[in-house]
Amino acid sequence: MFTLVLSARFKLSCCRSLKDKRSVMKKALSHLRQEFSASAAEVGMQNSYQFGEIGVAIVTSDKTSALNLAEAVGNWFYDNADIESVTLEYEIV
Repeated sequence: MFTLVLSARFKLSCCRSLKDKRSVMKKALSHLRQEFSASAAEVGMQNSYQFGEIGVAIVTSDKTSALNLAEAVGNWFYDNADIESVTLEYEIV
Protein backbone atom coordinates (compact mmCIF):
# COMPACT_ATOMS: atom_id res chain seq x y z
CA MET A 1 0.00 0.00 0.00
CA PHE A 2 1.28 3.46 -0.92
CA THR A 3 0.15 6.95 0.06
CA LEU A 4 0.56 9.97 -2.18
CA VAL A 5 0.90 13.19 -0.18
CA LEU A 6 0.82 16.30 -2.35
CA SER A 7 0.98 20.00 -1.53
CA ALA A 8 0.08 22.69 -4.06
CA ARG A 9 0.78 26.40 -3.54
CA PHE A 10 -0.68 28.84 -6.03
CA LYS A 11 -1.84 32.35 -6.86
CA LEU A 12 -5.50 33.30 -7.22
CA SER A 13 -5.40 36.56 -9.18
CA CYS A 14 -9.13 36.32 -9.94
CA CYS A 15 -10.01 36.76 -6.25
CA ARG A 16 -10.63 40.19 -4.77
CA SER A 17 -11.75 39.07 -1.31
CA LEU A 18 -11.67 36.10 1.04
CA LYS A 19 -15.25 35.39 -0.04
CA ASP A 20 -14.10 35.03 -3.68
CA LYS A 21 -11.25 32.79 -2.55
CA ARG A 22 -13.60 30.60 -0.52
CA SER A 23 -15.73 30.03 -3.62
CA VAL A 24 -12.74 29.04 -5.77
CA MET A 25 -11.26 26.82 -3.06
CA LYS A 26 -14.58 25.09 -2.40
CA LYS A 27 -14.92 24.19 -6.10
CA ALA A 28 -11.31 23.00 -6.30
CA LEU A 29 -11.58 20.84 -3.17
CA SER A 30 -14.87 19.33 -4.33
CA HIS A 31 -13.40 18.49 -7.73
CA LEU A 32 -10.29 16.88 -6.24
CA ARG A 33 -12.39 14.77 -3.88
CA GLN A 34 -14.78 13.61 -6.61
CA GLU A 35 -12.42 13.22 -9.57
CA PHE A 36 -9.51 11.58 -7.76
CA SER A 37 -11.21 10.06 -4.68
CA ALA A 38 -8.74 12.08 -2.64
CA SER A 39 -8.70 13.59 0.80
CA ALA A 40 -8.15 17.29 0.18
CA ALA A 41 -8.08 20.37 2.42
CA GLU A 42 -6.91 23.97 2.49
CA VAL A 43 -3.73 23.68 4.56
CA GLY A 44 -2.13 27.11 4.39
CA MET A 45 -2.42 30.78 3.52
CA GLN A 46 -5.99 31.00 4.81
CA ASN A 47 -5.79 34.74 5.54
CA SER A 48 -4.48 35.73 2.11
CA TYR A 49 -7.15 36.16 -0.56
CA GLN A 50 -4.69 36.03 -3.47
CA PHE A 51 -2.73 32.91 -2.50
CA GLY A 52 -3.77 29.41 -1.52
CA GLU A 53 -2.38 26.07 -0.48
CA ILE A 54 -4.15 22.73 -0.80
CA GLY A 55 -3.00 19.41 0.62
CA VAL A 56 -4.05 16.15 -1.06
CA ALA A 57 -3.68 12.56 0.15
CA ILE A 58 -4.52 9.44 -1.84
CA VAL A 59 -3.98 5.78 -0.90
CA THR A 60 -3.17 3.37 -3.75
CA SER A 61 -2.24 -0.27 -4.09
CA ASP A 62 0.97 0.28 -6.06
CA LYS A 63 3.63 2.92 -6.67
CA THR A 64 2.87 3.27 -10.40
CA SER A 65 -0.72 4.27 -9.62
CA ALA A 66 0.54 6.82 -7.10
CA LEU A 67 2.88 8.37 -9.66
CA ASN A 68 0.11 8.49 -12.28
CA LEU A 69 -2.23 10.16 -9.79
CA ALA A 70 0.44 12.72 -8.85
CA GLU A 71 0.79 13.61 -12.52
CA ALA A 72 -2.98 13.78 -13.05
CA VAL A 73 -3.54 15.99 -9.99
CA GLY A 74 -0.65 18.23 -11.03
CA ASN A 75 -2.07 18.57 -14.54
CA TRP A 76 -5.44 19.49 -13.10
CA PHE A 77 -3.88 22.33 -11.10
CA TYR A 78 -1.93 23.59 -14.13
CA ASP A 79 -5.03 23.45 -16.37
CA ASN A 80 -7.39 25.18 -13.92
CA ALA A 81 -8.24 28.68 -15.18
CA ASP A 82 -8.63 30.19 -11.69
CA ILE A 83 -5.23 28.99 -10.43
CA GLU A 84 -1.88 30.47 -11.51
CA SER A 85 1.79 30.02 -10.63
CA VAL A 86 1.46 26.53 -9.19
CA THR A 87 4.22 25.01 -7.06
CA LEU A 88 3.77 21.29 -6.42
CA GLU A 89 5.57 19.07 -3.95
CA TYR A 90 4.72 15.43 -3.48
CA GLU A 91 5.96 12.39 -1.64
CA ILE A 92 5.01 8.75 -1.95
CA VAL A 93 5.14 6.86 1.31
